[in-house]
Amino acid sequence: MTRCKKMYEAKGVIESILMNIIRKEHLMKKGVDKDCANKVTELVKIKIEKKVINGKILVLANRLQQEHKIFKRPFIVDGLDYLSHVRQEYDELNKEFEQ
Repeated sequence: MTRCKKMYEAKGVIESILMNIIRKEHLMKKGVDKDCANKVTELVKIKIEKKVINGKILVLANRLQQEHKIFKRPFIVDGLDYLSHVRQEYDELNKEFEQ
């Protein structure tokens, strides 16, 4: 019974991670489709939102891997280790906003 409850909790965390990934992909497409009218301010807003989403993905993935040892394996999306990609992107955005 306890194992079933833990897997149900893990399912919820995984769904949250995947929903954030979908939001991030949608946001990236939205950034590409924008016209140049308010492009600079829109791009800054998109980068800030992308940074927030990346942070959520990292927190949820770390929580999943700590609470559920079965999910310690790499998180592969489209053939690459997604968490290392998100960490790198998050660090780059942090550096960009520190300047």
